[in-house]
Amino acid sequence: MAPQVRVEFQQMAVSETAPIWRTGFRPFFLLAALSAALWILAWVGTLHGAPMLRSRFAPADWHSHEMVFGYGMAVVAGFLLTAVRNWTRQETARGAALIGLVALWSAARVLNFASAAIPAALTGLTDAAFAFALAYVIGRPILRARNKRNYGFIGWMVFMGALNLTAHLLAGAGKGDLVVRTSRVAVDTMMLLIVVVGGRVIPNFTKFHLKLPEVQTSDAAGWASIISVALVVAAGVVRPDSILVGVFCVAAAGANLWRMSSWRTRAAMSSSILFFLHLAYGWLVVGYGLRALVVFTGRWPASAATHALTVGALGMITFGMMCWVGLAHTGRPVKAATAINIAYSALFLAALIRVFTPIIAPAHYIASLGYAGGLWALAFVLYLVVYGPILLGPAMSGRPD
Repeated sequence: MAPQVRVEFQQMAVSETAPIWRTGFRPFFLLAALSAALWILAWVGTLHGAPMLRSRFAPADWHSHEMVFGYGMAVVAGFLLTAVRNWTRQETARGAALIGLVALWSAARVLNFASAAIPAALTGLTDAAFAFALAYVIGRPILRARNKRNYGFIGWMVFMGALNLTAHLLAGAGKGDLVVRTSRVAVDTMMLLIVVVGGRVIPNFTKFHLKLPEVQTSDAAGWASIISVALVVAAGVVRPDSILVGVFCVAAAGANLWRMSSWRTRAAMSSSILFFLHLAYGWLVVGYGLRALVVFTGRWPASAATHALTVGALGMITFGMMCWVGLAHTGRPVKAATAINIAYSALFLAALIRVFTPIIAPAHYIASLGYAGGLWALAFVLYLVVYGPILLGPAMSGRPD
């Protein structure tokens, strides 16, 4: 009798929880989209003289920090809180625990706007605490289930928390050059996660969505992709100005191109929601290829390589995953709405403008930031319009969250 009472109690508790607090992807995908739109508009505004709240970070450093540790970490949180529950068949966070994580992420974002008036240790610890809390929340079920394949996500979270705290302390000490270096390492660490997760889900989505049993994944190519990007991260920490960075970037570009070669990208063109993920992953090849050219020639603008990875790979892959997960995990058909297809186009065009204008039309660089930023914001506003009701409302057909 006791087990039955417990099950009934759990079912009652779940049913009484508002839909948004039942699964991690719901609040964090909404917050990610909202912050992505607002943050980029705030950043573009500073370029045209708009006042910005008193952040300890220089405007450009605040922009890069919030895109990675604000927007990026929100998407990662939403994805992993949901995925770990599926991998381990154990709960991660819902209800009060999920509200607590959301409050922690939100508090850090607010503090970062006014961080110049707040001790660096306080803002840094608050910001980093979100990654540490996530490491704990996803780590418990992973360790309990002895889900060894995913142990690395725990270490990844702890490392990102350490990088976040380091960036705050360096900004507080006035060491802007080291803040930039830390941000670069954070971007590459985020790319490592994208290579691991993207390399798992994109070929699987392709195989099952298009019913193509011949889609194969090469273990050798997968490991080459992961190891080469991990070496880029390590070089960025130890020898950021070394020629080895260029060598590892060449390896990363080549390995990820090799990896994609068996993913049936041409067949994926029949589904926009699927093809967008393939297109997004391709920006890793472009980004690391451009980074290698920067290292070896010294003539290419470093911002082009950086934004191929951030706007292209990070922005597009996270956007694509938010679209896919938002539909699949609420029991809806996995098909892009017309507005989302417009958003896909806007985001891809934003990446093209942001990456290639400094190379082919540097005289129009400042103007291009406004165009790219506007297109980026448009994409995420459209996401909020389409997915807001989906993420706030119940799942279809009685599907449990």
